[in-house]
Formats: sequence, structure tokens, C-alpha cells
Amino acid sequence: MNHAELTSALLYFIDTCVDDEEVKRSATAWLGIDPVPVKAILARITPHMRRMDDADTGLWQTIMHFYM
Repeated sequence: MNHAELTSALLYFIDTCVDDEEVKRSATAWLGIDPVPVKAILARITPHMRRMDDADTGLWQTIMHFYM
């Protein structure tokens, strides 16, 4: 997964699975850091995520596998 794909996937999960606006704001701001602090973003958003669609589970597992 390259940088653009990772950023896009994280933004997708932030936008679609997180309801807390403060969490969205901080996690989205971190996407602008180079290199992207993936572990920090995942740690920030995971406790605030609602149930995702089954179709999204594979992408989420891929991100978790490579970055955690």
C-alpha cells in the first residue's frame, strides 16, 4: 500500500466510521504529517469507530496488519 492509498483509506475510515468531530479533526490533521503517523491515527480513531460494513473489513485488516 503506497502513501496515497494509505492516506485515502484512513480518510475513508475517519469520514465513514467515526462520529466524534474532535477525533475526526485531529486524525485528519495528522494525515498532513510526513510520514503519516499511522499508529497514532489508528489508536486515536479505533475506540471511536462504529461498526463498519463487511466490505470494509478486509481493507481495515490490511491496514492493521501492515501498521500495527
